Amino acid sequence: MNNDQLIPGLPKNIAHEYILRIPYNHLSKAAFVCKGWKVEIELPEFLKHRKAASYSQSIIVMVEARVNGNQDCQSAKYPPTPVYGLTVYEPKTGIWSELPPPGLSNRLNMFCWLAGLGSDLVVIGGWDPKTWNVSNNVYIYNFVSATWRRGVDMPGVGRSFFGCVCDDDQILFVAGVDMMMTRMH
Repeated sequence: MNNDQLIPGLPKNIAHEYILRIPYNHLSKAAFVCKGWKVEIELPEFLKHRKAASYSQSIIVMVEARVNGNQDCQSAKYPPTPVYGLTVYEPKTGIWSELPPPGLSNRLNMFCWLAGLGSDLVVIGGWDPKTWNVSNNVYIYNFVSATWRRGVDMPGVGRSFFGCVCDDDQILFVAGVDMMMTRMH
């Protein structure tokens, strides 16, 4: 195979067109097909080309509270504590799916905020559901590689009430109230 060929026997522009059409949730697997595909998919221009060719997909990501099905709500003295996870909805196909949780735990913080930033999903702050402590943690999920990475913590004291938004220059803005949250007894 010629090193310049993404798909043997096809011109590069046709192979490129094929790779652009791969659904977002399969890009991380497609990057393992060969070195050429990995290089192509990880190029900063790749996502711009997908969007320009109308192959990018709109998705909605939301935090969803889930209650462990093993807990009987009727007989429990206290209601079960929900576990928060990320749910993805694809409006065009009607498909629902879940994203793995960030970090080492199997849950998200309560009241965390989400922001889309290019091909990344940014998860910011919230309250730890076990300790009720306010978190300044930032986690970033990349849809191309299907991996989480730890972002830089929000500076300053814990923020419990804030908002966030991204602009066209891929900058995330966070604004809100500085507040220390302690557990109430």
